[in-house]
Amino acid sequence: MKSKNGFTLVEVMVVVSLIVLLLAWGAPSYSNWKKKHDTEGQMLSLYNTLQVARMTAYGRKIVTGIVWTGSVTSMDSYQLVIDSSSPLDDDIVGDVNVPAQPVVTVSPSLTVSSAALDSTRISFDGRGFENHPASTVTFSIANNSGAATDCVIVSSTRIVTGKMNGATCTPQ
Repeated sequence: MKSKNGFTLVEVMVVVSLIVLLLAWGAPSYSNWKKKHDTEGQMLSLYNTLQVARMTAYGRKIVTGIVWTGSVTSMDSYQLVIDSSSPLDDDIVGDVNVPAQPVVTVSPSLTVSSAALDSTRISFDGRGFENHPASTVTFSIANNSGAATDCVIVSSTRIVTGKMNGATCTPQ
């Protein structure tokens, strides 16, 4: 009597069909999860960079902040900068800035909203306060795919993450 080893063609086809069905079912879920994860990662990275800027300004008693490319209302990339001039100088624009971190590219662009922001920067003075204390700046991302964190609010004394609720960022 001869023993049979291996699989039949029908068994292999059934297994391959099941694998294809599972992949077809899981691909959209993975895509949505990836968008959500990327959105949350971008916002937390920006939050951390702003916190580092604030703590560096407070600890070194020197103006520190972030400068971004794009427009006043749209951020494409940003960089943490430290004012290299005298301490407590309130302006990092026009000074020779020392890059403290590589440029971080943002994809898709972040929306920047503020009533009083007139340049593509946010800076913190030597006491750790934001240099435009009359305004609150909100960074948000459109099409967030259900991310738990999709905006960052910067006020004169706090930096918090939040969730967009229409046109308003609700702190978490």
